[in-house]
This record gives sequence, C-alpha cells and structure tokens, in this order.
Amino acid sequence: MLSKVLRKAGARDYTVTEKNGKPLTESDPPAQAAFARIDALFAEDQKKLDALQTFRGNCVRKIVLEGLAGRGAAPGPALGGVLE
Repeated sequence: MLSKVLRKAGARDYTVTEKNGKPLTESDPPAQAAFARIDALFAEDQKKLDALQTFRGNCVRKIVLEGLAGRGAAPGPALGGVLE
C-alpha cells in the first residue's frame, strides 16, 4: 500500500539487482568500506566506527544497539552498554 502511494507521488525504486547491477569484488571500495565497518562492529571499536562514519549523527549506533537488543543481546562497553 505505502509503495503505491509513494510511486504515485513520484518515488522511484532504485534497487540494485543481479539484472541491473554489476558484481562487486572484495577489492572494490564499497566492499572494503563494508568490511571495515563490520570488523569495527564485531570488535566493538567505537573509535574506529567514529572514524569510518561518513555523516553526522548517531543513527548507525542506535540501529546497531536496537538490533542487538531486539535479539536479546547486550551491547559491549565499546558500544555504550545500554540503549540511549
């Protein structure tokens, strides 16, 4: 329902699929950026996450913490230990 309303308002779907995209290799910059962020998340390295951040705000940290809480996991001290 929401997608129909959005399309009627002029929204377009730019989802990349196997048909319209091209494969990434491990050495491509977007893949390297994703690997670096995943490594920092698993290491609970807040300083590295801050250095990798490409925008202002705290939404990535909030999403990660909410995701952890949603799975019944407790975030480690590097990620703040509690949801804010």
